[in-house]
Formats: sequence, C-alpha cells, structure tokens
Amino acid sequence: MWAKLVVLTVLGFAQPGGFDSPSLAPAVYRIDGYIDQAPEGETIQYRMTIGNGPKSRLYLITKSVIEGGGDPFTLYRNLGVQKPDYILVGPKDVVDSVMNAKAGAKMSGAFYYRRGQNNLEVDPRSLKIE
Repeated sequence: MWAKLVVLTVLGFAQPGGFDSPSLAPAVYRIDGYIDQAPEGETIQYRMTIGNGPKSRLYLITKSVIEGGGDPFTLYRNLGVQKPDYILVGPKDVVDSVMNAKAGAKMSGAFYYRRGQNNLEVDPRSLKIE
C-alpha cells in the first residue's frame, strides 16, 4: 500500500506544476440551454443527455463557452457514445432541481468537466433555472 502511495505522490510531483497542473484541473463550461424542449426558432448547438439515478433529461444547449482557454469542443466530442452522455453530480438538492425541472425550462450555469470522466459537475452558486 505504501508503495502505491509513494508512486502516486512521485507521479503527481513529476508533472510540471505538480498536483496543481492545469491538465488535472477541471475545465469550466458556462452553458445556456433548455430542458427537454426549446422555444420555436431557438438555435440548438448541441443535444446532451444528462442523468442522475434513474432519471435522464435532454439538455438542448444554445450557448457554451469554456473559461480559461482550452479546447471548447472536448465536452461535446463524445455525445451519443453512451446514455446518458453525462452523469450530473453536485449537491443533491441542486441536482434534483435539474432532474425535476419542467420541460422547456431555461437553464444556465457553470459546469465542471474532468477529461476522461463521464461526470458533469454543476456549480450550485451559478445555476439558474427559469
């Protein structure tokens, strides 16, 4: 067990920037869109299925911006590969508010994505559902 801990520690510090390396930090996406259905005439950029537990919702994305630079398409490259596309994680009450929102509700906020994971973490301070 100690050997594994030492290897992980050495690997972490061997990277430029150590454990604070930007490659390990999550990408932050500011996303605007609608749950399940959008108003007529609204331009949809991406269709993303988000789920938590047994529920899934379709997030119709109208605007997406990655903060701090980076590849803005990383989050969207694998849409449709698995269902749901991403598991929504965060405080239970916040995730429940998304999963139980009425169809057509406008949703915007910041979401954290760690490359290679199937989770999309919602920032509870920024989330707005109208």
